[in-house]
Amino acid sequence: MQLLPLIQQALSDDAGRLHLATAAGPPAPGALNGLTVLVVGFCFLVPMVWIYAVRQRGSRGALARLATALAVLSLWFVGASALVYPAGVLTYLGTAELESHPEAWQWTAVSPLVALFYAWWFGRDFPRPRVSSLLTRAGLLYGACLIAVLLAVHAGLPVFSMGGVGNLLALTATLVCIVTWQLIDRLRPAQLLVRAGWVLAVCVAVVWLALANDVQIMADPRTATGVGLLVTVGLLALLALAGSVACIGAWRLINRHGRPLRREALPRPGEVWNAEVPFEDDGSESKDRPVLVVRVSGDHAAVMKITSQDKSRFDSYLHLPHARWRKVLTKDSWLDLATTDLPLRNFRSLRGRCRPDVWRAVTKGDLPRRKPRGIAEPELPH
Repeated sequence: MQLLPLIQQALSDDAGRLHLATAAGPPAPGALNGLTVLVVGFCFLVPMVWIYAVRQRGSRGALARLATALAVLSLWFVGASALVYPAGVLTYLGTAELESHPEAWQWTAVSPLVALFYAWWFGRDFPRPRVSSLLTRAGLLYGACLIAVLLAVHAGLPVFSMGGVGNLLALTATLVCIVTWQLIDRLRPAQLLVRAGWVLAVCVAVVWLALANDVQIMADPRTATGVGLLVTVGLLALLALAGSVACIGAWRLINRHGRPLRREALPRPGEVWNAEVPFEDDGSESKDRPVLVVRVSGDHAAVMKITSQDKSRFDSYLHLPHARWRKVLTKDSWLDLATTDLPLRNFRSLRGRCRPDVWRAVTKGDLPRRKPRGIAEPELPH
C-alpha cells in the first residue's frame, strides 16, 4: 500500500501551497470531451441494471451482484471523486489555478447528482423514495463531504496535491452517512443509543491500540506519520458516526413521548420487521419474531408471521429459503399466510424489505390462506 509513504513524503517535503492540477480525483478531462457525461451516465446506469435484475429475477442473481460490485467501485472512482471537487472550487476560487482547470466546474456541477444518486440507492424506500427525504439526505451527504474536505485542507493535509487523499476523505464521509442511514432506518431509538455506545467503545479500543503501539493520533499533519493520519481519519469517522446516531436516537426518544410515531418511523407494507407477536392460544404471552407488514391502518398493522419451524407440510405457509433471504432472515423460514393484527407499539426494528417475487405472490391473492386472526381479510395493494 503506497498511500502511507506518499502522505508522509508530501507532508515533509514542504511543498508549499496545494495544487488543484494534480490528481486529487479523476483524470482532468479538460474541456467537455465526454468523460463527465460518461460518468453521469455510469451513475444512473448502475441502478437501472440493479432494478431490472431485482424485478426480473426476484432475487439477487448474477446480474444483481454485478450491479452491486459496480456500485461499490463507483463509490471510489466516481462518487468520491465528484464529491471532492466542490471543496476544491471553494479553496481555489478566484485563483489562476482554478481558471486553468475548467473540468473542476464540470465535476462540481455533477456532484449534486452523485449525492442524490447515493441517497436514493441506499435509502429505505429504494427504488421509490419520498422526495423530501431523498433531497434532505442528498444535501446532508453533499455537506458532509464538503465540510470534511475543507477541514482537512485547513488542517494542512495534501488534499489536492496528492492523488487519493481527497477521495479517501470524501469516501469516508459518504460511508459515515450511508451507515447512519442504515441504522436509523432499521433501529428503534433505544437501539440507536446502544449502537452509538458500541461505536464509542470501538473508538476507545482504537485509541488504546494506537497509544500502545506509539502511533500518534490527532497530531499536526505536517509532523504525523502516515499511519497516524489514517488512524486519525478513521477515528474521527467513528466519532462522527457515534455522535450522529446518538443524537438522532436521543431526539427520537425524547420526541416520541406524548406524541404519535413519526410517519418515517412507521412500518410500511412490504417490509419485514421484528415485532412482539402474542401466541394464538394464549394472548397473555408473546414472542419476538419477524413479520411481513401487509397493511397499516391507524395505530395497528396487519402482518403475516414468519417462523423458522418447518411448515413444509402445510399449504397455508410459504417457504422462504435462506439462500434468497440472507440479508433479511437468518435461517430457512416459512411465511404464515394468515394475517394478524398488531398494535404499532409492538414493532421493534426493521429487518429489510420483502423480496419482489414473494410480495407479488402475496398481493395476487391466489395463495392458500387461513382465516385471518383479529381483523378482516386485508385488501392488499396491486
